[in-house]
Amino acid sequence: MAQTEQVILQLNLENRTDAAMPVTGLRYRVELSGVEFAWGISRQSVDVPARGVAVFDVTVPGRLPEAEPGQMRLRYSLGGMIYLAGERGELPFAHEGFLDWQAAAGP
Repeated sequence: MAQTEQVILQLNLENRTDAAMPVTGLRYRVELSGVEFAWGISRQSVDVPARGVAVFDVTVPGRLPEAEPGQMRLRYSLGGMIYLAGERGELPFAHEGFLDWQAAAGP
């Protein structure tokens, strides 16, 4: 049986409002260097405090690209929808940036 690798993404959810934001899950899509890396739905719940930040962990199947040992810089794009408790609905989100990854030396 083939082993499935997993990557844990830690998303920082920032709340810029004066009211707590009760998140009940999210739908996401991640691209690395223009190539779709992961997508899915997470049903993790987290309360983001007013004018605060909370970390939302998402475990996705996949693996980072192979690289020579040393520094690797990947452009990423992350987007989707945040689902809120009750009748608050959903909010779109999008973020782009660079991931600086220190590739490990092989055996």
